[in-house]
Amino acid sequence: MTRHTPSRSTTVEPTAAPTAAPMAGTFRARTAQVALAMGLALTGWSGLASAQTVMSFNDLGASVPGSPMPSPYQGLAFANTNWHSMTLASAPTQVFLALSGNASFLRKADGSGFYFDGADFWSRRGLDATGNFYFVLQHKGKVVYDGRSDKRGKMRFTSTATLLRPSYTGPVDYVAIAFDKPGRGGDWDQLAMDNVRMRPL
Repeated sequence: MTRHTPSRSTTVEPTAAPTAAPMAGTFRARTAQVALAMGLALTGWSGLASAQTVMSFNDLGASVPGSPMPSPYQGLAFANTNWHSMTLASAPTQVFLALSGNASFLRKADGSGFYFDGADFWSRRGLDATGNFYFVLQHKGKVVYDGRSDKRGKMRFTSTATLLRPSYTGPVDYVAIAFDKPGRGGDWDQLAMDNVRMRPL
């Protein structure tokens, strides 16, 4: 079984929140600015304006066979998960995460909430991957998003690193990754993940 270096990611970064053009300090200008701020908050743009953290994992160093993720790492709890950091012999500085089990999760070490903007995924096996997976997101013990009920919520990963981003944009505190076929044929052991995107509440 050969490992595959992904081609360039097809991800698209979220667009920054629009800003009002600067105006003189008149009543009309202040009113427009307040209205814009209220509009951003109501439409969810205020969350997108928060600083996004993109975890690349490259500081973990080379590990061709794979190493269990340290916990915590950049605020995330990796204890009791199936995530391992890995590199290819051909690209020792490009660290990604791989699974040692057919499901796993992401959560903050302190249990606090955050916004989840997805991550890049691809198959380490290449073009013949058959895996199909989805997110289940929770907040305060309740499921707020299930990719099975979203027509764009599942992903069949291929050799190209591609961003899978849930359509749910509210706060979460638990991100589960599950497969349609968790056993043989699910290709969970070929899934690679990188560039996890998160924003603070």
